[in-house]
Amino acid sequence: MIELTTPRARVEIDPSLGGRITRLVVDHVDIIVSAQSPHDDPLDWGLYPMAPFAGRLRNGVLGWRDRTHTFPRLRPPHALHGTVHDTQWELDHVDDSTCSMSTALVDPWPFPGRVTHRITLHRDHLALRLTLDANVDMPAQLGWHPWFNKPERVDLTANAIHPRDADGIASARPEPIEQLSWGDLDDCFTEVDENLTITIGGRRLRLRSSCRQWVVYDRPTHATCIEPQSGPPNALNDDPVIVSAGTSTSEWFTLSWEE
Repeated sequence: MIELTTPRARVEIDPSLGGRITRLVVDHVDIIVSAQSPHDDPLDWGLYPMAPFAGRLRNGVLGWRDRTHTFPRLRPPHALHGTVHDTQWELDHVDDSTCSMSTALVDPWPFPGRVTHRITLHRDHLALRLTLDANVDMPAQLGWHPWFNKPERVDLTANAIHPRDADGIASARPEPIEQLSWGDLDDCFTEVDENLTITIGGRRLRLRSSCRQWVVYDRPTHATCIEPQSGPPNALNDDPVIVSAGTSTSEWFTLSWEE
């Protein structure tokens, strides 16, 4: 377990379980849901990177360049949240403020490459960067899945939503938002105002990301997930971004707190 600290914040990181943040404490307030036992499903707690796809992949199937690839259906009937959230990551660098880890893209992902997760704790914010390096051409998508302890308040303004179909998969084309039903959200938003904030235990945090899509899941009574993603769920099939051999793609996510 790796620990980064400042006078006001502490981050605990477990490279052995998906390169995830297992605990984030700001001013003695626990911000994210921690595991209650070693048997807890790794999908359901912490703050973990999603790669090489984020969110649901319809029926666990990727069709690309006249070939079909299948993945474990972790929440039947769909695959979700990529292939590296529960794997062993290698610790590449650690110092008083930064931890950098990486993992190879291996089976069941059919395209070789590598993903790096860099975590830096600053005085007033936590900075995350996720980078995918492709050895061959591949479709790819990046994101993070934070399980926030239930906020007292969420300030989120978005102009568009990717409507869900009967299978719970977001459409590729966003539509204007008519009405939000807080307490029953499992939806992907875009055109989100950069002043996205949450309040937990009286501590107000601002969330920002280079990702254009945000998935919000607030059905649990104990937690709300607000997930920046570089594309909507099932984007690898609907509108894939191709990372060419020998190149990389990268996204960032920051959580900042007031002075």
